[in-house]
Amino acid sequence: MAIPDFLELMPETVTLAAPSSTGAYGEITYASGVDYRARVVRKPISLTGGSNEDILAGGMVWIGPPTADLTSGTLPTVTVEDKITLPDGDTPKILRVDKMSDESGYHHIKVYFG
Repeated sequence: MAIPDFLELMPETVTLAAPSSTGAYGEITYASGVDYRARVVRKPISLTGGSNEDILAGGMVWIGPPTADLTSGTLPTVTVEDKITLPDGDTPKILRVDKMSDESGYHHIKVYFG
């Protein structure tokens, strides 16, 4: 599937921001966020965590390239420490991140949230 065709399946925009520092009281501050094309699905999803524990996610987000440069094919580096802002302004905890690929390489990321 060509990237432009795949992006048609991502009608929404999410914002990702990486942690930039931790304050004296443990509060995390984040770098400026970057907007990405996405598809948000809110439904319970059962996952297995890193220690083989069962986790119930509140949903998942498929993330494509940044909205500022849809033709670049550049995907973000996402970790569970990052902050994701969904289209409705919600900022759920990131539970797991999976990079998805095909014969052409990586083309989107799945982010599971609480």
